[in-house]
Amino acid sequence: MNYLDSDQWSETEPDDPASQIIHLLRRIAFAYADHVSLAATQLDLHPTDLRTLAAILDATREGAILTTGNLAGQLPINQPAVTAVVDRLVTKGLVERVRVPGDRRKIGLVVTVKGRTKGWEAFAPLIEDLHGNLAVAPPSELATARNVLQRALDTLSDGAR
Repeated sequence: MNYLDSDQWSETEPDDPASQIIHLLRRIAFAYADHVSLAATQLDLHPTDLRTLAAILDATREGAILTTGNLAGQLPINQPAVTAVVDRLVTKGLVERVRVPGDRRKIGLVVTVKGRTKGWEAFAPLIEDLHGNLAVAPPSELATARNVLQRALDTLSDGAR
């Protein structure tokens, strides 16, 4: 559907469910970006620093150790910028560099106790509120929502390459 094919913009607003979800995802993305920006400011971090901290925390939760090279593939910044972000996080005591087990040539990134605490301060209220709101939904609805969101993420991830 191309909005520009119509004579009047107001007539082109889609009402099909897929379009409604797309517009809702956009609003969620903007609201989340606003939350991250405010949380970063409160923690005296740049939003990219907080995003990097979250990526390292996510990897840790999954049992992985990220390197700066891995991070460069996840963040919309180049390798030198990733190194600068990591340097800032290390200087603030939120992240530390460690040797990757099994490959002493690689240097991995782990979040310190202070970093986990700051990450929790930044996201805990939002996570707890979201969890409370979502936990009341039936498991089948949550499974459907997860599938829809995963498809959206897959599409966005493919488009970023």
